[in-house]
Amino acid sequence: MERKEHKFTNLLGILSALGIAFGGLYGVQSRLAQEEVNLLQGGGAVKILVQDGDVEVLVSEKAERVMLSEAELVRVVENLRSNGEVYPHEPWQGQLSMAQAIEYGKGWMEDFCMPYFGVSAEGMQEYKANCYLWSPREGGMEGEDRNELYSYWTVALEGKGVEAELLLHGESGQVLEASVSFLLSSESGIVERPGTFLQDYANSFGFAESNTSSEGENGVPKNNIRTAYQSIGSEGIYAAMTANLIMTSKIDADGSSSSDKEVFHLQLYLDIVNLD
Repeated sequence: MERKEHKFTNLLGILSALGIAFGGLYGVQSRLAQEEVNLLQGGGAVKILVQDGDVEVLVSEKAERVMLSEAELVRVVENLRSNGEVYPHEPWQGQLSMAQAIEYGKGWMEDFCMPYFGVSAEGMQEYKANCYLWSPREGGMEGEDRNELYSYWTVALEGKGVEAELLLHGESGQVLEASVSFLLSSESGIVERPGTFLQDYANSFGFAESNTSSEGENGVPKNNIRTAYQSIGSEGIYAAMTANLIMTSKIDADGSSSSDKEVFHLQLYLDIVNLD
């Protein structure tokens, strides 16, 4: 009888130990999940690998964001062109969280940029994201001197056959600069609509004028580097896009080339001219 009671006591001890172990493991997993949510909702710098849709689960319903006015955009462009130092910081009230910045950047690539060049959005189903929020002013990061207008998310995205580094305004989420590279397939219509892309990008700010010029036919002749310009509004802002198409080849051990590939790279940015 004593032996049975001893076995029963041992069994209870084992079950208790297992319960503590599994409970502890569940607690750790729960804390890790919560830390992931806190990180994506916050700021700082992070590099993560995500599957398509993962970020959307962690992001609350996207609020309707207010776009920059023309006067604000003028000040932002002047600020960006001043080439100040970069000072990372946490999101301020009303600014995009890290998860929202990733979502906005990925959405801009898939819904706006990539379709113009015949590039499939499948390349962004699994991607790496690297982003940080920064201001060009060391002073004024906190307190009354802080200026939310001059704060930006840098979002780097890397998918299958596509790489992009985007500069988003910290509050409105509008893309102010973009450096994008596509690994092209034979079906890509890369030289067909770059002029339309630039014009529609300028129009996306809500006060573009129809005034486009370029250094070549349609802005981007094949196998050449050309720059196209599109005015935005009436205060001297313009969008510029420099693009080129590069042929790359893999050299085999015997010295012969194989696996020729085309890489299309575009650089998109805003600038301003003094109208006085």
